[in-house]
Amino acid sequence: MNESTLVIVQMLGMLALVTLATFLIYKEIVSKLKKSEINLTKENKKDIRRIISYVIGTLTVYFSLLRLLTALCK
Repeated sequence: MNESTLVIVQMLGMLALVTLATFLIYKEIVSKLKKSEINLTKENKKDIRRIISYVIGTLTVYFSLLRLLTALCK
């Protein structure tokens, strides 16, 4: 497997995991809000978006560091 194929596979994997994590977190937040019968106000939606963007940023940094370590170990 050459280097460019490996990079493409890593990026697609990162995209899939970030998408899955975002969906699961959003689903969990919405289900908790529904159970406690809190209305989704604009403020709550902003908080949810802030949490999701934090998770996406954290996962992106994690996978970038993982890719860097993979490149350094070659």
